[in-house]
Amino acid sequence: LFHLLNTVLVYLLLKEFKDFDNYNFYYFYNPFNSTIFENFIKNINKKGTIIIYYNIHIEEEQILNKLNFEFLFSKMGHIQRYYKVYELK
Repeated sequence: LFHLLNTVLVYLLLKEFKDFDNYNFYYFYNPFNSTIFENFIKNINKKGTIIIYYNIHIEEEQILNKLNFEFLFSKMGHIQRYYKVYELK
């Protein structure tokens, strides 16, 4: 059952983010540890990298802004969750 649920979730994510096929992108969902998140984001240095974040907290938004990620847009996804998209400039 877990495998089937995971397969369905992956399919929905692929469908939802097909617009980013030509980008280097990372998908995050809270809860997330801010320190681990910041250390991970610091290692991203390829301009144009996209961060897609569901249920982002203010702490993570501040980290992205500090590390030159620009907010692009937000919307409600196919799986009925609100997400925000950032791009490294």
